Amino acid sequence: MNNIEVNLDRCKKNISLLVMYEYSYDPGVYVYKNGDPGYPSNEEIEIKSIQFINEDADLLSVLDYYNKCQDVIDEIEVKISEYEKNKR
Repeated sequence: MNNIEVNLDRCKKNISLLVMYEYSYDPGVYVYKNGDPGYPSNEEIEIKSIQFINEDADLLSVLDYYNKCQDVIDEIEVKISEYEKNKR
């Protein structure tokens, strides 16, 4: 299991999260040797847990800046993807 510290971009105050996740990446195949079409790349991120690092932060303070929880998850997944791509 991997972990990353994420600072949420939309929040006016500094809110840091510790995110534990599983990550997998398949680069795909453009064309097989016999000429058959391949398959596209695939990236999977499974978030296992999210914890607030800041003692004064909670979900309500985050949702002051986001319309819904899925927006927060989407931002976290983008940050994980960027982090993992930079490791390759």
